[in-house]
Amino acid sequence: AKQGKIYVGKLPPGNALSKDDIQNHFSQFGEVVEVTRPVDKMKDNEPKTFAFITFAREDTAKQLVKQGESTIGDHTVEIKRVTPKDPSGGMGWGGYGDGYGGYGYGGYPDPYGYGGFGGQGFGGG
Repeated sequence: AKQGKIYVGKLPPGNALSKDDIQNHFSQFGEVVEVTRPVDKMKDNEPKTFAFITFAREDTAKQLVKQGESTIGDHTVEIKRVTPKDPSGGMGWGGYGDGYGGYGYGGYPDPYGYGGFGGQGFGGG
């Protein structure tokens, strides 16, 4: 079975909910493989107000995303789908950007119109 990952937002700031609290809460829906709660290094490593939870089964994640929210103790948190970073997708975007740049660059000499201008003068003389 594929693993499923969700984004949990609107967590209370600080340590009102610990990583364990979050993991214990979501374990009731299915096996939790990992809880990732980023910290804000600018704020003395204070936990940010969101986390990522990886479930052993994708179905568990899908069901929670359908609910859209969950209540942990007194706090209602927001649940969203996490789109996995697809390396081939990422490369595609880079390629697209490059192509775009090349396109603009190709059009660059046109506004100068030097060749045309010189040719006209020559013909007139």
